[in-house]
Amino acid sequence: MEPSQSDEPAPGVQIDASNLTPPLIAVLTVLAALYCILWPLTPELQTGSCYRVV
Repeated sequence: MEPSQSDEPAPGVQIDASNLTPPLIAVLTVLAALYCILWPLTPELQTGSCYRVV
């Protein structure tokens, strides 16, 4: 199936990696802190008795 003439391609996105670094570090820091806090509180995950269906 070919695209119709009315379909326009999405404009390109320019991402500057230097602008992403501080927010990415902040997100990873928060995730690591949550992991350190929540891991001891979830023994079912540590024993492997909790299963996730993807």
